Amino acid sequence: FVRANSDNSSPITGVGGAVVSQVPVNRKFEVQIKTKDGQETGEKLLITVTNIDKTDSILIQNKPAKTKEGKMFLIINLEIQNDTKKQLKVKPVDMVRLVGNDGRNYAPDVHNNEVSSEPISLKRTKVGYVVDEVQKNFKLLIGEVRGTQETIEIEI
Repeated sequence: FVRANSDNSSPITGVGGAVVSQVPVNRKFEVQIKTKDGQETGEKLLITVTNIDKTDSILIQNKPAKTKEGKMFLIINLEIQNDTKKQLKVKPVDMVRLVGNDGRNYAPDVHNNEVSSEPISLKRTKVGYVVDEVQKNFKLLIGEVRGTQETIEIEI
């Protein structure tokens, strides 16, 4: 989920419309840094879920994207803290799952496939889901999808 080296640009660049509602979360978790071969390096990244927004439009590659009638974007805002002296590739899409009403786990609908996290820095990124406008309660699994995950339940 976190890999050393490489470079890529971020498709999700921001929230394009008015945020209908926002919930502060400020939950932190650690992710093991691995090599391209999947070997753990012994170093960790600190990931913080800062807040969650519900909005009707976002920017994708600097172009506005709007939801269909009756739908909204649920945007999970993340901060990636890289305390190492290496540039790392991080896959935020592999760190968040939405638990549906059917009990199944869903990957984000909109995301930055891989983001570069520069040495000794903080990187902000986001992942998003298209959800029903009337839905207020959400259950998220945060952490490595193949590892330990924490549950976050929010009402927004």
